[in-house]
Amino acid sequence: MKYFGLSDKGKVRKSNQDRFLITSSKDDFILLAAVCDGMGGASGGETASSIASSTAQSAFLDFCDNDGKNYGTFLTDAVSKANRSIFNMAVQNPSLEGMGTTFVGLVACNNTVTVANVGDSRAYYICEDEIRQITTDHSLVNELMQQGKLSPMDIISHPAKNVITRALGVEAAVQCDTYTQDVKNGDYILLCSDGLTETVTDPEIHFEVCNSDSIEDACRSLAAIANARGGCDNITIVICAF
Repeated sequence: MKYFGLSDKGKVRKSNQDRFLITSSKDDFILLAAVCDGMGGASGGETASSIASSTAQSAFLDFCDNDGKNYGTFLTDAVSKANRSIFNMAVQNPSLEGMGTTFVGLVACNNTVTVANVGDSRAYYICEDEIRQITTDHSLVNELMQQGKLSPMDIISHPAKNVITRALGVEAAVQCDTYTQDVKNGDYILLCSDGLTETVTDPEIHFEVCNSDSIEDACRSLAAIANARGGCDNITIVICAF
């Protein structure tokens, strides 16, 4: 397994509120990767995404040390722990009121990947002839689309397209969705913040991942495309190659 991640401030934002995490167990048998997209002003967003990332990493080390096997439960518990930490910090620090972060993360072991998400940061499964979004966006426009009130084309220019319906730290508890994806040699899992998907299409993501010389090149090419189209948000990408 190979993996690479990067985070780019973009062309418009004054700071980067995204964070990403890639870490493995001591024997390199289990991999944890995550992307967090903070919100709530520069200091609040950076604080929330940093807490989520560091909490997940700490929980993962404890999980591995205790020979944990249930990866879905681990991810759900890590998200809940991070949520409480962010929420409590905001309660104790009025300047951080309203801060929060998305979370999309994976645990990979053997040929199985377990994915968890809160918010609109995404996980994609990519192979030679397919790209498929694993996660479901927790966003207002996605809910309206599921209700038949919006079409996919309507979302592109909708004024509320950045409104998310779930985030870590906003409330005392948060619901986390989990998914399981089987992988084989030659497959990829891509995690990203919406700074990528707002401007780069799924077919373009598929092309860059499958045709670049390396996953590092793919990450850099995708970030460059997003920046060339305005770079209106922070751009964070993690690719795991199997």
